[in-house]
Amino acid sequence: MRFWSEGLGDGELVMGLGRAKAVRKGEEIALNGIIESPAPWEYEVKIDSRDWSAILNIATGRKAVDYIAAHAAWRDVATMIASIVKFVCLLAYYRSRAVLMTGRHMDQTHDGFEQPGTGEL
Repeated sequence: MRFWSEGLGDGELVMGLGRAKAVRKGEEIALNGIIESPAPWEYEVKIDSRDWSAILNIATGRKAVDYIAAHAAWRDVATMIASIVKFVCLLAYYRSRAVLMTGRHMDQTHDGFEQPGTGEL
């Protein structure tokens, strides 16, 4: 993923999103990592539920889907489909579990409850 702003001029910041570390911070998920180009630079992106909704709306919009259909290899499309199915299944599972287990602290990760005091996902 690349970022550009007027302040960078012709340069871009290159962020290896796949290497970012996700950490739960209160009502947000923080993605932490190091931008490697043009120079090493630590970053933190904070994402809340409204941001996730916006990201999903953009990702499922006509322009994004048209772009992916035209540019992604079939293997990459299959991986995306598997990720979407996994997302929907996990969302349904954790949401139903939260309803059934009211009264319990529900800071959950993909493999159970958050480790106390770590914020690690």
